[in-house]
Amino acid sequence: MANGRIDALNVLRDRGLLDGEVDGDGNSSSRAPVLRNAAKVSAFFDALGRSATQRVALGYHGMSIVIGQGSDNASAGTNTAANQNAIRQNSLASVLGQLLAARYGGVYSRGVYTIQTESTAGVCSAFFTFTGTLHGFGGAAGPAGQSAVLSGNTSAQLLSCVITTTKENQVARIYAWSDGANITPQYELSGANTVARANVGPLAGTAVGDGVRYWYTYDITIPTVGTTTLTLRGSTTSNGLGIYAVDPDYMANTPGLTMHRLAIGGRAMGGVVAAALDNTDTQPADVPNWRGSGNALRRAGQTDSLTTRMDLAGVLCSFDVNDLRTYDSYGYAWTLADHARHIANYLAAMAERNLPVIFILGLLRDPATISNTPYTQLDLINLYKAASDASSNAAYIDMTEKITGSTIQQTYANYVAQGGYWLSTELPSPVHPGSSGSANLAARIAKAILEAA
Repeated sequence: MANGRIDALNVLRDRGLLDGEVDGDGNSSSRAPVLRNAAKVSAFFDALGRSATQRVALGYHGMSIVIGQGSDNASAGTNTAANQNAIRQNSLASVLGQLLAARYGGVYSRGVYTIQTESTAGVCSAFFTFTGTLHGFGGAAGPAGQSAVLSGNTSAQLLSCVITTTKENQVARIYAWSDGANITPQYELSGANTVARANVGPLAGTAVGDGVRYWYTYDITIPTVGTTTLTLRGSTTSNGLGIYAVDPDYMANTPGLTMHRLAIGGRAMGGVVAAALDNTDTQPADVPNWRGSGNALRRAGQTDSLTTRMDLAGVLCSFDVNDLRTYDSYGYAWTLADHARHIANYLAAMAERNLPVIFILGLLRDPATISNTPYTQLDLINLYKAASDASSNAAYIDMTEKITGSTIQQTYANYVAQGGYWLSTELPSPVHPGSSGSANLAARIAKAILEAA
């Protein structure tokens, strides 16, 4: 175990991502932070160890930095297949997954494309073409509840997804929901692979009812190498089918690690993962089906879509940088007590699903750009730390731990000075790291996790 960990850390050093930096006091050192409350996430470390002999999936819940906005070194909102492929490779979440997988010797997979219907920072919509009903924020499944719903009765509505295969018989897994049982959609392949329209049934044992709807997974084998368009059509029944994610390279039988980026830009925790909310919430206004009494099952179902339906073994979570904007930008005045309640709700939901959580805190926003907000990002970071301390299933990594300055503004300046790998278009107050910055942050996080494992 120890030798493997040292080897992985040497990989990080070889990339020049750990050493020769300057800490918040001007001292030369590695500024990699430390994972705190590690004993509470032993199941996370056990899952990493299992990835040497079996496929293990992790999920990263969060915002635009997580999904990789900027990691293609382009301005926000660029949405072509080429730049989105770069994002899938270079995002903080993806590089972190690659580094963790390298430690245990398995094959890394970049995880799902998610349906991102309402965000210019969406990182997957370039892979899809859709003629149907888009379920936006507050829907049944996927990050922020977004999915693409195909009508039943073999309607003309289609969802097409471009998949590049690098090996023969590559499997694409479809994640979906419906109000009905026994849903059998149709599919066809074109491009490098051609398959006429055919039925694809749910995998045995994966059509699960939760009291509100049914959950499905479908696997489609793509025979040869090349670029193929997978087109899905609704079922022969009257029930619609909501597609919320597609894994273009599902590796059920290949040992290694999959990192699913289950995130969306411009949203606080309570706008991405429904279980953070409860019966007392009246905001966000755009998720009415998640709020208030009578919607507990809907909140649970959407949260399942980001956890158990993807067979996650653990989750990482980053929201404090966006939680800060609920006052001055998002239009609802959540107090620190509201945020604390949401964090506690989230951790309880993950515990109910037997999932360990590692909070990645301190991906900072310029304090000078925040107005009319009666708390700071450091206040929010402290809330997450306190929630971890009080929990049975959460650890945290505070990215500001080694760079704290005498003021909040100085802490942010120290953060930006970590390599300077930020989008030039956002200077002098960058939020999103470019490709090198994403790798730099991922290396620090990987080092903290590997040293604690």
